[in-house]
Amino acid sequence: EHMELMKQGYVSVEPFAACLVTMDDNHWLIEWLAYHYHVLPLKRLIYVQDPHSRTSSQAIFARWQHRMEIEQWYDSQFLPPHILKKYQSGSISDSGLHRYRQQFFYAECLREFQRRE
Repeated sequence: EHMELMKQGYVSVEPFAACLVTMDDNHWLIEWLAYHYHVLPLKRLIYVQDPHSRTSSQAIFARWQHRMEIEQWYDSQFLPPHILKKYQSGSISDSGLHRYRQQFFYAECLREFQRRE
């Protein structure tokens, strides 16, 4: 159905970019990447893996490197130093840091995609 809508001009085939926070969701990530690559089409992805993840998603992303641009970021690239210091001193809980990680990552990731346009 999606392909038919594309042929009729109802669906854009412009490349799509995404920002993604991952944590132990490898079983969903495989399907998520395939779906978004084929349907949107996803061509650029920046992701950050939560440092508390018990599993790594790097091998899954490596399988897609030849099809799209994939870049991994780390907390030090987007979290303000004062947030990291507060976390290290115990002033911010794990869940509080997670909320900050999401907020700052998505904002900076979107700005990065805007700069690249």
